[in-house]
Amino acid sequence: MTDLLYLASQSPRRRQLLDQIGVRHELLLPGADEDAEGLEAVQPGEPPEAYCARVTAAKLDAALARR
Repeated sequence: MTDLLYLASQSPRRRQLLDQIGVRHELLLPGADEDAEGLEAVQPGEPPEAYCARVTAAKLDAALARR
């Protein structure tokens, strides 16, 4: 397999699963100036769908900036 997946997650289990199925991946970890935990904090009254969309978009933007 020649494709490469960029992973903007620090989950060891996610990496392990990708390794098990043979998916090449590269981690795009947050920089020292990024507040990864703050990014994932649920906003008051935020529905799950809005949370997922917001966090996914923010992680994508940050990962693209690192690339």
